Amino acid sequence: MNPAPSTSHQDASINLAFEMTSFVRQRHLGKVLTAPIDVRLGDFANPVQPDILFVRKERLDIIQERWIDGPPDLIVEILSPGNWIDDRRTKYRLYALAGVREYWIVDPKKGEIDVYVLREGSFAQVGNFGARERVRSEVLDGFEIAVSAVLAADE
Repeated sequence: MNPAPSTSHQDASINLAFEMTSFVRQRHLGKVLTAPIDVRLGDFANPVQPDILFVRKERLDIIQERWIDGPPDLIVEILSPGNWIDDRRTKYRLYALAGVREYWIVDPKKGEIDVYVLREGSFAQVGNFGARERVRSEVLDGFEIAVSAVLAADE
């Protein structure tokens, strides 16, 4: 059994999911979900459980009661000491092969967010955003958030 996520992991997940969900709901763009939810990526692998995912309203039919049946449009993984290799290598390749359009990797320890978008079947990095910057999404046109707001701990 994997250890529970750290408090910095939880803070990042809650902060980003809250802002992303608010943006998506106000604009009726689709649905944001958070772990744990199984995502089936066809014949590529066993189900994965991304920390946060977004599915456009035109594709909501992939959302089933107990799992997501196909690649979400955007996936966010938040690094923990025990999973960073999996998120940066294994899932990175898997998500690109499966057709995930945008992939964010949040690194609470470094205070950074990497954003990758799918271009001709593989991910291209569109930015490495630090504490004093704002991260933007291509899939969620108009959505942006300060990296410091994602990584902020509750006071």
